[in-house]
Amino acid sequence: MTIGDVDWLQDPSEDPVYRFITYGRTPATEVIVDTEQMISGTNVLNNLQNTIDYAPAERACVAAQDVFGGATPDEEGTLVDPDGAPAPEETAPAE
Repeated sequence: MTIGDVDWLQDPSEDPVYRFITYGRTPATEVIVDTEQMISGTNVLNNLQNTIDYAPAERACVAAQDVFGGATPDEEGTLVDPDGAPAPEETAPAE
């Protein structure tokens, strides 16, 4: 997810406590937000944006369309073209 100019990886594995880690910045920053305390993770990250910007971005998140050439994975993980058709299978190079 991207908030302002900062890309974040979100770990919801301990929901309602969320862990956010900056992506593409050195040093990385980790933020823990307990949403049971009526705090929005988005608001917390937005408030930290100016401070996080001091660590310059070296990489940026990309969209699934950028990674999969226009196709996106469905719920089962099958790549589907933007028109809804299954994406063509890639073939291995001949030996």
